[in-house]
Amino acid sequence: MIYPSTFQHARSLAGKVSEAMPGLTILLGFWGHDKAALPSQDEVENAGIEALVTTVAEVAAFCEGYSARSIGQFKEPALPTDEGERLEAIRELGLPREEDEAVLDQEMEELAKSMAMPMAFFSLVESSKQRFLGIAGLPEGLEKSREISRSQSLCGHVVADNEPYVIADIQKDRRFSGNPLLREHGFRFYAGVPVHAPNGQPIGSLCVMDTKPRKFSPRQMRQLEKTARELSKRIEAERVEP
Repeated sequence: MIYPSTFQHARSLAGKVSEAMPGLTILLGFWGHDKAALPSQDEVENAGIEALVTTVAEVAAFCEGYSARSIGQFKEPALPTDEGERLEAIRELGLPREEDEAVLDQEMEELAKSMAMPMAFFSLVESSKQRFLGIAGLPEGLEKSREISRSQSLCGHVVADNEPYVIADIQKDRRFSGNPLLREHGFRFYAGVPVHAPNGQPIGSLCVMDTKPRKFSPRQMRQLEKTARELSKRIEAERVEP
């Protein structure tokens, strides 16, 4: 453990340590300072520092998360007790509908822009996979496949709990820091709200993501929930009988 006096000192020390011991994970603790004095995420990353922590709780969470990442341990989404009814609601809505992709992709572009987020998507959580019905800004591989395993899906947790999820920094969250999909793509921030069928069943979620940790304001949450409600209504209005 080294005790730098300033961030500039910490940056210099991090460079020397990395040069002497390549691959070492460096954590910077910032104690007793005004939050306005905190270095930005870009400054931290450019210094070769893995993460910035400001409380003992954050140190503990990072260490637990680091351990989880090293062994690939993470929390998988549970199945709702009424999973059969939920899947039936998806079938009755005639989802997914390929003809909707272009329109939904455009709407996700607009959502990401309006919320100043690099990524936005509308997901459909099926029995074993999560489909991206509308997508904007995600990595090329995900935009091409438009699906992931439900077991690695954060939206699966939104559906299981039927409530909003906000993860300010995935890397510091012991539940999800070991998720290989999130690690592969460098995802750090997630916010998602349920999208419901007419009978109230959560069929998927409307989400925004970032590769940097973020805060999510009540105003942003209200906007995301409002957009999800509008999306639910339109899906019902445009339903196609299976």
